[in-house]
Amino acid sequence: MSKIPKLVTALSLVAAVAACDGVGGQKKEQETQVNNARDRVTQVVPTATETASPEPIQVASTAAKTASQDHMQNSVQAARKSVNNNPVICINGSLKWNRNAVYPKFDRVFRMAGARPVRVNPENFKSKAGTCNAFVLVGGPDIDTRKLEGKNKAPLHPKAHLLTPERQEFDRLIVRYSREKLKPLLGECLGMQEIGVWEGKGAFLNQHIPDNPDAVNHRDLHTVDFSEEASVFGLGTGPRMVNSNHHQALRKPTLREPMPVPKTLNVVARSEDGIPEAIISKNGLFWGIQFHPREGTREVVIYDRFADLAEREGGTQIK
Repeated sequence: MSKIPKLVTALSLVAAVAACDGVGGQKKEQETQVNNARDRVTQVVPTATETASPEPIQVASTAAKTASQDHMQNSVQAARKSVNNNPVICINGSLKWNRNAVYPKFDRVFRMAGARPVRVNPENFKSKAGTCNAFVLVGGPDIDTRKLEGKNKAPLHPKAHLLTPERQEFDRLIVRYSREKLKPLLGECLGMQEIGVWEGKGAFLNQHIPDNPDAVNHRDLHTVDFSEEASVFGLGTGPRMVNSNHHQALRKPTLREPMPVPKTLNVVARSEDGIPEAIISKNGLFWGIQFHPREGTREVVIYDRFADLAEREGGTQIK
């Protein structure tokens, strides 16, 4: 119980930092305070394993920790805005419609996270790439497996609905650039598959999940089990319901293909039928999620955490 005053003090410090205006020589000091406040909140909130209290108190402690972390995240976002330290998140999209517009969902969630979303396309990539702290590959149609290399090259499935050749080549450029420049990269749905097939020696694609009679419905809510490594997403560990809408995915291990995902990537979440639902690169900079976090739910914390990664690891922008 003695830790509660420390928690209140730490949260007050976060709120105070969020109120700073970030001008003049105070900017660097404020950024340091934000990081210190984040660390203090994480340290002072007890977990269930830190006490021998009965189960009801353990549950209360876990709930308090979750609430405190949510409050901390909101305060860190506000503080990021107050010191004008908005990481630039560069996002791809369809090349068939407005090539300069960020998809509305991604525009909203990253602005809420205190980041600045920017659309990139083949025309502006050379001029904008240097301003990006991180990149995002959004969902879309299917990868043309005939254009993959080596053992990952494969005939098309009859159900395949392909990306345009221009989009496929541009998305591949983003993966390659992010790897070379050590920029954080988030891939959602198709974007996760693109990270898989173009990272390392390339992943094998499951071109049509329903071909497996034991497959769950991946075009609706379904259960995904998150490992401890997936805790960086902010969704906790263990099973939880997610929203998906895809018929392709990275393959799960089989006797014939025991390593269908490159060694540079770790699968950190799987659906009940074994399909990879989230990946993280060994260096922690590439994140892939096969599902679509729903706005209005706690799932959008993933975008907040990715904005944190972009701010922390995205490097200095080239003005």
